[in-house]
Amino acid sequence: MAMIVVSDTSPLGSLALIDHLWLLQNIYGTVIMPDVVANELKAAQDIRIQNILNLEWIQIQSLNDPIIAENLRQNKNLDHGKAYAIALAIQIKSDELLMDERIGRREAQRHGLSVIGLLGILVIAKQRNRRFKSEVQHSVSEPLSAFAVMTTTRNTVQRSTAGYRTSRGSSDRSMAASGFEQVLHFNLELAA
Repeated sequence: MAMIVVSDTSPLGSLALIDHLWLLQNIYGTVIMPDVVANELKAAQDIRIQNILNLEWIQIQSLNDPIIAENLRQNKNLDHGKAYAIALAIQIKSDELLMDERIGRREAQRHGLSVIGLLGILVIAKQRNRRFKSEVQHSVSEPLSAFAVMTTTRNTVQRSTAGYRTSRGSSDRSMAASGFEQVLHFNLELAA
């Protein structure tokens, strides 16, 4: 039986920027997003993020009733993408919700949802793919190299993702909370 997985904007966009969307397809087969997230991806400045919508294994679904999403937006101060992803995950009884930002994750868990972020995706991929596993283990053994990669790529990533970030506030905090810098490091190690 296939898992039902709903995604927020940031995990999809982040994996698209580092050319690792294939991880989601390999792990889940199909990923579902609310139409609000699709609109955020469509409005992105980077074509790699826009192209997510052309993937046949990505599905877009509307909410039957946006009351939960609007309550999350107004009462919990979540942006549209996070609020609608949580509401869709509740509506379709998803097995997992892909979300990185701490506030959204906390609200999703408060609603009984299982939440996974980029680091969780890497752990699953590491367990399923030996080549990926050995590359990730090698990169983890070089923390100074990881720090150098994080420092040099942060500004590039922020400029590339500016078109799809919708939360008010610092991409530094959300990237740090999600472990996005580690994902970039793993990507660079894999490419080497």
